[in-house]
Amino acid sequence: CFTASRPLSFELRLFGEAISTAPLFLRAFQLLASNGIADRRMYLDSAHSLDWNGVSCAELVRAGKLTGAQPAALDFTSFFRNEGGSDTATITFLVPTWLREGGRDLHVPTFAALVCRVRDRISMLCRLYEELEWQAGFAAIGQAADKATVCDWEGGWVEYSRPSTRTDEEMPLAGFRGTISCKGIDPRLWPLLRIGEEIHVGRQVVWGHGLFQISSTDVRREARPASTPLP
Repeated sequence: CFTASRPLSFELRLFGEAISTAPLFLRAFQLLASNGIADRRMYLDSAHSLDWNGVSCAELVRAGKLTGAQPAALDFTSFFRNEGGSDTATITFLVPTWLREGGRDLHVPTFAALVCRVRDRISMLCRLYEELEWQAGFAAIGQAADKATVCDWEGGWVEYSRPSTRTDEEMPLAGFRGTISCKGIDPRLWPLLRIGEEIHVGRQVVWGHGLFQISSTDVRREARPASTPLP
């Protein structure tokens, strides 16, 4: 529930040529504010174009009116310039994340599955929105990711459903929500992990799944297989 003292704030991400349609989305937000939601009146306060750190680099809407400023077009170059990181990490899956490996659902994600899905999603986004092939060593990325192991985890597999507004059918949703601790990470994989934080990963990302955060950590616990079944 949002009120005057608790405003509704959210991010909209546009890829490739869709960036040029930003004014259309801003106009839609203006109309939403003027028409309201149900019996609730709304006011469009501001809209900003943000950099990867969440810092405003252009004010697109001020006091409900378009400023004429253009949104920034970001790329992944900065992630690869800052290559390197610890060989241990804690990865927190903030929302359900559905990963598969070897044809089976992972009730606890493996590090390799996470990295490979990030790799494949970057490739897919390049093809769909830039009409370009991502020039990367796919096999080398997979081999490097296989060297890392999950040594501990907390959380579990969740399942629920949502109604389809198109068919009125219940759509099954699922995924792991919790934290995994990894060790043996190839430092060259950190740029992919940072990109993954921004683009989400796994199945059902269009419904907000696959959001995770990663941080370096000192992992000293005994290894526990990520494939350990949940109670």
